[in-house]
Amino acid sequence: MGDFRLRVFYVVAREGSFSRAAAELHLSQPAVSLQIKALEEEYGQRLLDRTARGARLTAAGERLYRQARRILQLYQEIEAELLSPPALSGELRLAASSTLANYLLPAVLAGFQSEWPKVRLVLASGNTRQVAQWVREQTVPLGFVEGPCALPGLKVQRLAQDELVVVRGRRFAALRTPFSVADLLSLPMVMREAGSGTREALEAALRAAVPGKLPQVAMQLGSTEAVKTAVELGIGLAAVSRWSVEKELRLGTLLAVEVQGLALRRQLFTLYPQGPAPGGVAGQFLAFLRRALRARRLARTGV
Repeated sequence: MGDFRLRVFYVVAREGSFSRAAAELHLSQPAVSLQIKALEEEYGQRLLDRTARGARLTAAGERLYRQARRILQLYQEIEAELLSPPALSGELRLAASSTLANYLLPAVLAGFQSEWPKVRLVLASGNTRQVAQWVREQTVPLGFVEGPCALPGLKVQRLAQDELVVVRGRRFAALRTPFSVADLLSLPMVMREAGSGTREALEAALRAAVPGKLPQVAMQLGSTEAVKTAVELGIGLAAVSRWSVEKELRLGTLLAVEVQGLALRRQLFTLYPQGPAPGGVAGQFLAFLRRALRARRLARTGV
């Protein structure tokens, strides 16, 4: 911000040297001279005398130097006041469906609170339908869910893409490869409850692959952690977010099953009440979350 020629003049006058000013401003010496010449032409007065020892202010240059110092200081104060992020404080209540609440958001919440220690964060967890209802009722200003919501009064925006992975425990009989959708439909599945975004995404993918067919539900459980435990015990297979089983896949307590012809990707969404986008603390958190997800995606892809 500010008049560039005035800044060039100020640095030359302060340093008493065209060459030192050029180095500080990352300009060539002729470019610095050109800026000073333009300023002198604008005011119709010589501002600097060039000497063997460098540059010396004329009487007019002395007057301009005093004013330039004040003007550039004001520019710095304006930038500090308007461009620095506002101080955030108070309480921010959020809601998220279980995969997001348990496996994705905790690290983001920790990072946000580290940057804004005066903000108190409260995160409620429920299934996709519950989160949508909380946002609709304005119990929370922001919700994060694993499936689209068509409830009136809600603004829905895409946040990120999630991958579901079919997993089995070591106790479950080894499966031949390649593994087909028909094979999956013939085996017992451990499922989340109705209203879960994970369950809805799996059932939608199965209907698209084999119309009219649904999985054999051996057990229905109310949390991803319970689902993983049941799968480890060999009760059946399950489709879960890859985020939720990163540790288990790395340790080998759960094994991924590749199912040919089954597209197990879904969108994650941000929900907020109809109207303008969230501002204040909620708006700052949403921007922070998007930056964190972008960084995580780039880290995964190695870009």
